[in-house]
Amino acid sequence: LRFPAWWAIFTSEATRAGSFISTASLGIVLTQHWADVPSRAKFLLSLTGSYMAWQWLWFWIAEIALWQTLLQQFPIEHPSPARWVALILSMPTLHGVNRVVFLILPTVHALYHAVFVGELAYVCAPKGVLRPCLEEANERSTSRKWLGAL
Repeated sequence: LRFPAWWAIFTSEATRAGSFISTASLGIVLTQHWADVPSRAKFLLSLTGSYMAWQWLWFWIAEIALWQTLLQQFPIEHPSPARWVALILSMPTLHGVNRVVFLILPTVHALYHAVFVGELAYVCAPKGVLRPCLEEANERSTSRKWLGAL
């Protein structure tokens, strides 16, 4: 793929709504010019932030309920209170890292393979052995007939 074609694909992805690049650059610009942001936009951004906090709150409620109910029956070493506090306090950072590691990097990797690798090799999956299974099924059915005749 030549650079002009790659650049066209990159710019369309970078300017797409919800793209990581456009979202990160918007966040940087907003923090630098927060005083210039209109009050209604500040209100909407505050609503977005409170929605994220609400999601995180319910995530931790579900996590605690899971640890207190379902996971009690298994011999799992429970995290210490200090580890719980560290996880809760680092949640915003971990949420961003999670998005990068499990969403953005796999997407970029898949795009790289689709654009630069070209034709992907077909992998022939191993087939199961049917003969012994069929023979065993036939033996069972004939033995049941013989047992039924008694």
